Amino acid sequence: MRYVIVFAVLLMATAAFAGTSTEWDGQRAIPSTPYSYVPDSGLALTNVAIFRDNLPWGSTADDDILVANAIAFTVYGSGDIGSVDLSPFDKVIISNQQAMAFNNIVSANAGWFDTFASGGGVVLLGMAHYFGEIGIGSPMPGGFSMAAEDCNNVVTIMDTGHEVFNVPNAITDGDIQGWNCSTHGDINVPGGGMILLQNADLTLGAGVAEVAVGAGRVIASAQPYQFLGSGSAMGQNLVLYDPQGVIAVENQTLSDVKALYR
Repeated sequence: MRYVIVFAVLLMATAAFAGTSTEWDGQRAIPSTPYSYVPDSGLALTNVAIFRDNLPWGSTADDDILVANAIAFTVYGSGDIGSVDLSPFDKVIISNQQAMAFNNIVSANAGWFDTFASGGGVVLLGMAHYFGEIGIGSPMPGGFSMAAEDCNNVVTIMDTGHEVFNVPNAITDGDIQGWNCSTHGDINVPGGGMILLQNADLTLGAGVAEVAVGAGRVIASAQPYQFLGSGSAMGQNLVLYDPQGVIAVENQTLSDVKALYR
């Protein structure tokens, strides 16, 4: 797996990439048929599949982050879950703020997403939804489930050295507090999983957690980062997170990149 993240020479300035597909307008939640963004940068790019039935909080943050980093992606709806070929992709984003019907389909196809992860893929499982939009205890990819829906505004990073809090942005507790809500609930973490971000005001439940599935990972997040737009540093880290991949910033290795942000 390979991400090629291009910054305007490491000063965190976003490059403007030519060649945005005319099929992508940055506005539609889903198309009548899947649509793609394929940059013409000529770089070796990660290919990401996004599943959603509506834009989370009306936000195109996921799309915008991928476009800004010249990463190819295709958007699918819930009707495509369980049937599309995921083999061309190395990351799947299951969007936040979807309806109960969408989340029921994700739950029914949890094994399908796990099969993708077990082959070395990464699944970003969005678990930040409006109350009543996700079944409490319903099995989700990676063996995660929602334990309770609540609004937590005090959160604690449990592993400050983890890549998701360091690449490409260094994240501290203060950066992700007081979002109203910083997380939308408590995640049940399966055996072998790791709590990365813990809720610390209403409960001590997991706000972000990760589990290895075969050769890949599922990272579950109850953070509504899309609400903050593509400028959210934590949102950028979640969308770009690829633990099995190589993140190349001007041909530097992942360890080089980490060193820049620590």
